[in-house]
Amino acid sequence: MKETGARLIALCSVAIGLSTFLLMLASILPAVDIFIFCVVSIIPAIFVAEGGNKSAVLTYIGTVLLCVIILPNKLPVFPYLFYFGYYALLKGYIEKHVKIKPIEYLIKLVHCNLVFFLGITLFSAFLAQISESFPIWVMYVILQPSFLMYDFVFTRVITYYSKSPLRTLILK
Repeated sequence: MKETGARLIALCSVAIGLSTFLLMLASILPAVDIFIFCVVSIIPAIFVAEGGNKSAVLTYIGTVLLCVIILPNKLPVFPYLFYFGYYALLKGYIEKHVKIKPIEYLIKLVHCNLVFFLGITLFSAFLAQISESFPIWVMYVILQPSFLMYDFVFTRVITYYSKSPLRTLILK
């Protein structure tokens, strides 16, 4: 999507609005917040699939800024800011430059674990109650297949979008 001008701004604005709405839902409905983070991470991926990394970056930054300004509960902004928001860009870059699938998955897993470790380290004060009832090593064990499933579904959704007639209605 080599869009310029008003159409690009309008598309990014709609994507920012939709992303912000979804993150607002994540703050209101904490029981489904992980699912919502996965869904909201697809929005920048649509721009990446169209070849508009600049649009994906603008959508990511705009969403973070708007959420910081208007969301009363800022907690859902952190997973989006530190992982889900830019994952489409990271995934696109890794898959474009690394041609060996096992290495590709290893890089993505290392990145996921690093972000998780940094999140646990930075927010350990908030997670004290969780770590007492649910050991952190168990979270790491659960994280590995969860991430692989997320990446698999993410790829399937983008592949479906790429072949969908909806693509031509939205971005062409």
